[in-house]
Amino acid sequence: MAGWRVLVVDDDAVTLRFFEAALREMGAQVTSVEDGASARIAVVGGAFELLLIDRHLPDMSGEMLLQALRDSGCAAPAIATSAEVDDAIRASMLDAAFDEVIAKPVSLERLREVVVRFVNIPANLLSDDEALRTVGGNRESLIALRGLLADELDELDR
Repeated sequence: MAGWRVLVVDDDAVTLRFFEAALREMGAQVTSVEDGASARIAVVGGAFELLLIDRHLPDMSGEMLLQALRDSGCAAPAIATSAEVDDAIRASMLDAAFDEVIAKPVSLERLREVVVRFVNIPANLLSDDEALRTVGGNRESLIALRGLLADELDELDR
C-alpha cells in the first residue's frame, strides 16, 4: 500500500488516467472519481493527504466541491486543475481556498513540482534522467518498463 492518499476528481477519463498513473508512480494510493457527489462519498470513507479537483465537474464547480469537503472536515491541501487558467481564474480559485492551480494538460515534471510542495515524497522520482540512470542509460528499457507499468495499471483497473 502506498504511503500517502490522494483524491482526484475529474470528469475527463483520459485526464483521470494520466493523474492516476503519474501519482501512483510518485507513491500515492489514488482514489479517482468523476463528479462531486462521488468525491463527497470518498472523503467520508477515508483521509487524504492531497486533493486534485477539476474546476468544472458535471454536478458542481470545483469551488463548490472544495467548500463542501471543507465543511465535512477534510483539511487536505487542494490543487485545482483546469484547461483554462488565466490570472483571473487563478485568483478566483485561490480565493476559493485552493492551495494551488495547475493548467491542463500538465507535464509530469510540473505535476511532480506541485505535489512535492504538499506531500513528502522524493522530488526526483519521475525524472527521466534519474530513471535512465536506474536502467543503465538504456532509453529503450525505460520505455519498455513504463509500458509494462501502464499495462499493469490497465490490468488492475479491470
